[in-house]
Formats: sequence, C-alpha cells, structure tokens
Amino acid sequence: MARDGEAAAERILDEFWNSARPWEKAEIVTRLVHSTHTLALAGLRRRFPEASQHELEMRYAATHLDREIMMRALGVDPVAMGW
Repeated sequence: MARDGEAAAERILDEFWNSARPWEKAEIVTRLVHSTHTLALAGLRRRFPEASQHELEMRYAATHLDREIMMRALGVDPVAMGW
C-alpha cells in the first residue's frame, strides 16, 4: 500500500517540476539552501555554544571550502584553528 502512495507522490512531484516556471524552481532551491544553512548553523551552535556567530560561519565555511580557499578568501586557516 505504501508503494502506491509513494508512486502517486512521485507523479505529483514530477508534474510539478515539469510544469513549474524556472523562477519558481529557483525560488524553491534557494529556500532549501537557506534552510540547510540554517540547520547546519544550529548544529554547530549546539556543538560549540560559546562560539561567536563569526566563528560558526567560519566553521560552516570550512566544511565546504578547502584550506587554501579558506586562507586566501577568508584569512582563516582551519587547520591552525583545529577545525
């Protein structure tokens, strides 16, 4: 029974994505990215409650950027910081 529901839900999603305008799709993706960022920061805040917002953002960036880019673009060495 669950399979039928899953198939129906998948059909509905396919219809939506096929009929949505590009700007609608972009808006949804933007919201998902924002939500993901917010949840990741909440997780970091829970692990490092004493960290400043700046440190949390740098820790988040360190999970997505390599060391060289972190040092060049942000002036932070994640290895030296122990991240």
